[in-house]
Amino acid sequence: MGFVEGFARAARFYRQNRLSTLTTLRAPCVPHNLFIVTDSNVALEKEAARHFTRLGASKIILAVRNSKAGEEAKKDIESSTKCGTDVLEVWTPGLLSYESCKSFADRASKLPRLNVLLGECRYYGIEVVTCRGP
Repeated sequence: MGFVEGFARAARFYRQNRLSTLTTLRAPCVPHNLFIVTDSNVALEKEAARHFTRLGASKIILAVRNSKAGEEAKKDIESSTKCGTDVLEVWTPGLLSYESCKSFADRASKLPRLNVLLGECRYYGIEVVTCRGP
């Protein structure tokens, strides 16, 4: 399985396991839902994770590149929202390696469900990234 196929597999898993397509996220949609928020230790992604926590999400996975920064973001969100310590979880997928992408997809596929996957909220323009393949 190649790098692109790994991402396609993760996208298929998401499409097959989501409960519904949420075009707008209102408070009644959030409770009991599971979220993965990538790059969630900074900026808009961190605030989105905080907002989902305030709205009562049952589980939010903070997918970050740096585990120390992820743990700091988790503590910050927990202290500001007064949520339980079991709501936020930090995962550190290294998305420039084929094996780590595959590992992240495999780990996500073991979740009971996935309702929302929020990717990075940035515009990078055209950028060429070289990834290590299988």
